[in-house]
Amino acid sequence: SALDLVYDMVALLPRDPVTITGSLTLRRRHGVVLRELKFRMKLDWGSEPASAQYSIMDNLGTELETMAVSRTRGNPPSFTHTTASGDNRSVNLADAIQDTDISWTDLTLSFLWWKGSAVIGRDEIRGRPCYIVEVTPPETGGAGQYSKAHLWVDEQMHMLLQAKGFDAQGKEIRSLWVKGFKKIDERWMIKDMEIQSSQAHRTKLLIDDVDTPDADKDPKP
Repeated sequence: SALDLVYDMVALLPRDPVTITGSLTLRRRHGVVLRELKFRMKLDWGSEPASAQYSIMDNLGTELETMAVSRTRGNPPSFTHTTASGDNRSVNLADAIQDTDISWTDLTLSFLWWKGSAVIGRDEIRGRPCYIVEVTPPETGGAGQYSKAHLWVDEQMHMLLQAKGFDAQGKEIRSLWVKGFKKIDERWMIKDMEIQSSQAHRTKLLIDDVDTPDADKDPKP
């Protein structure tokens, strides 16, 4: 079922604590770089509650803003946004981060936890057969301005290959393409993707490094 496909995508995410660092690059359609940022994700999806912290930095590593997410089974997720000065403020999760194309909904992959799923068709992405799954957000917790999203899910691997977000009028407001994957502890996660919310530019997310707690331990003899 569509709900099973969504659960499978979440199940593929790393369950052990992991810290991921990378870059966000905003470019014009013809390749001119408009802005470069760095990000850090501290993820612990396997804990109860599941938790994650997403920090955005400038190109020199100075922290600009942070979003903390907590997910307790059976309850709406909790989002806490903190500015560079340490102030907490409410944000629209679908608003662009630092004038890029990517939103907090996209960066946190919140749509993978949305319910009301239905398979609405099939397609092919880069030669890979896909199911198209429509998901609708909960009344609270992580929707922003999205009224629904369409997810292109690989038929064999059950991994996300593409996503599109729509507003209440059914207008497409953001598109996301997964370009590559990285395997971490026998589980897959997105390595790089591109997001577009304007015809004038596009933002690329690229993972540079993945650090797990066991990575620094000496191997057993």
